Amino acid sequence: MSNLRQSFIAGAAWMTALRWAVKLLGLANTAILARLLAPEDFGLIAMAMLAVAFVEVWFGFGVETALIQNKNATKDDYDTAWTLRTLQGACVGLALVATAPLAVQYFHEPRLPPLLWLMAAAITVAGAANIGTVNFQKELNFKQEFIFSIIGKLLGVIVTIAFAYWLRNFWALAYGIFFGYFFRFALSYIMHPYRPRFSLRKFRSLWGFSQWMLLSNIGLFANSKADEVIVGGIAPASTLGLYSVSLDIGQMVTNELAHPINRVLYPLLSKLQDEAERMRATYLKITASVNTLTLPAGVGLAFSAPYVVVVVLGAKWQEAVPYVQVFALYGALRFTYSGANSVLMALGKVRTISALQWAEAAMLVGFCIIGGVLDGLFGIAMARLFVALAMGIVTVYYLTKFAGITIVHLVYGLSRPMLSVMVMAAALAVIPKAFFASSLLALGGYITVGASVYSATLLLLWWRAGKPDGIEPIALAACQRIYRKVT
Repeated sequence: MSNLRQSFIAGAAWMTALRWAVKLLGLANTAILARLLAPEDFGLIAMAMLAVAFVEVWFGFGVETALIQNKNATKDDYDTAWTLRTLQGACVGLALVATAPLAVQYFHEPRLPPLLWLMAAAITVAGAANIGTVNFQKELNFKQEFIFSIIGKLLGVIVTIAFAYWLRNFWALAYGIFFGYFFRFALSYIMHPYRPRFSLRKFRSLWGFSQWMLLSNIGLFANSKADEVIVGGIAPASTLGLYSVSLDIGQMVTNELAHPINRVLYPLLSKLQDEAERMRATYLKITASVNTLTLPAGVGLAFSAPYVVVVVLGAKWQEAVPYVQVFALYGALRFTYSGANSVLMALGKVRTISALQWAEAAMLVGFCIIGGVLDGLFGIAMARLFVALAMGIVTVYYLTKFAGITIVHLVYGLSRPMLSVMVMAAALAVIPKAFFASSLLALGGYITVGASVYSATLLLLWWRAGKPDGIEPIALAACQRIYRKVT
């Protein structure tokens, strides 16, 4: 258990560093591009990427997930997985070219076809990337995953900014995406020695897992993109650009705190799939740790959104503030149970995951339609909050059914961060709006007050609870190490 604990902590540290490094690069990229380009440019690319995601999801077999879940994967499994993914890339590319006229008709945007042709070429190349890099996750070698991802992201950001200064239009974003795909393809063969060959020997066994992953991925697309698809179909590119950028900024902090840990969680739980009690205890402890970070991040961003928008995007994006606030709260809420899919996946419950994805998608579409009729664009944004709450209840039911994890377990594990967030929110709510001289100073003040009040309350509650094992002792030990090095 101690080896797995150390592997998890090391992996989570590397993946957190990766996500934050990538996000900081992306944030710097967005901050620069938001000042060089217009919301309409972002909206056009959002339309193109929605079309890409819609086509891509129908060929998403989840072969990487199948390899991670299979403890005894052979070279034939890897070669078959690579062959399926290569064919997937080619099929997506062809389908994008063929369906470009339909995208133009739906989005009412005649500039889309050449963008989709460029994306088709990029995805075709990316499909043939080296499948061996999946072992970075499978073997919990997240240091290599960090290097692999950060180099590709850095090169993509450099290219995008260079094109933005030169072109000053949406093509800069398009070329940045294209070269980002190409760089990851090249790096996959530079950084991993595995050399795949065409093979379909393990097609039957992979398909037994992948057919449900395909169904799940279609549902995942629907529940993650349905609102943007609806907005893109009824509003101009500038409105979709405002909405999609707000969605990205609103989930920025919670995503970058939770995703790296959840990415480590699945391969870790896969190793414990035959030990129910250890799996349950591991999930509960990690979920509590994740929410100790994501709950204050989401609520804090909701309070500081007026200043975040001005500092990051510029004054011309102030219309995005209420949407950033909604999406910040949505991000905090959905990560209270996001790791549940890792538990169900490790237990092989891919049918259940698929059903949950489709249920969420159906609810999101329904709530978006109702919200749009009642309150326009803001009503569509609010639909995400209602769906996240409903899906939390449904997910806990399946956790109880398959893993013996009840609502009592989850509430107990989340009690300290939830109480601490309430105290933090009360402190932020009483800060006078005119107290700070500038948006930058206000943002710094909100972060300082929020982090200080939350940390002090959390540590006090932890001490009163008898100093149980969790993220608190890990954080304190890290602070002590830093202090000793500094002094």
